[in-house]
Amino acid sequence: MSNEQLALAVPSLFAVSPSPRVSPKYKFISTQEYLRALADLGWQVEHARQSRSKVHAPEHVKHTVILSHRTLGFSNEQLGSIRPRIILINSHNHSSRFDLLFGIFRLACTNGLMVGSGIFDNLSFPHTKSAKDVAEVVDGEFFSNIDRVLAIANTWNGIDLTNDEMVEFAKFARELRFGPDSKVDPTALLSYRNAFDANKIDLWTIFNVIQQNCVQGGFKLNGLKRATRQIKNISKELTLNLSLWQYAEDLAKRILGD
Repeated sequence: MSNEQLALAVPSLFAVSPSPRVSPKYKFISTQEYLRALADLGWQVEHARQSRSKVHAPEHVKHTVILSHRTLGFSNEQLGSIRPRIILINSHNHSSRFDLLFGIFRLACTNGLMVGSGIFDNLSFPHTKSAKDVAEVVDGEFFSNIDRVLAIANTWNGIDLTNDEMVEFAKFARELRFGPDSKVDPTALLSYRNAFDANKIDLWTIFNVIQQNCVQGGFKLNGLKRATRQIKNISKELTLNLSLWQYAEDLAKRILGD
């Protein structure tokens, strides 16, 4: 996205001061400073969006930015043509720390997968750390761990699930997405949305199918006319993604006996 597109869609990326509601001790660092530091290391913005708030001005709310590295294109068609990314989360109203996560963009279903396997989900920085230092740490950690994350995806691709295992995964996702008392049929979360995934039962595919249905919505609820909505709340989407990844990782360990 160009700076002009970003300024219109995500004004919080261009804030020049913090929210007046924060403490005078709050150290303000614009997200633009982080993006410039990451750009110096080869990272470019692919997409960005921000939360809505009735309390804070648009330039101060929580926002998320997806970045890819110019040296890393799509690879591994067997997994659905994937591309590693960095997911940046920040705000200028003290509602969140500066967080960075590892993500995977999967061309087969164009969903964004946030990896929460204990590899990148702990990269959280206080605003007292300089943008240059943050960028160098993130870049180093990313390239140190990328092969490990892709190996996990390859392992999952080789694990076929039983019908009971798929349904249990879907039940877990249903509770995350709709709450413990939900009457949503869990098998709706197992609905294939593209020809590439159709009829596959490996853990990698089922994880992607469930993740996409949970986040993007669009499927009908128990035969009703209305369809589920896409998750637009950044915090809710983050929590959902990380929880789904963790469940899949735990399931893989149980099946493989690790």
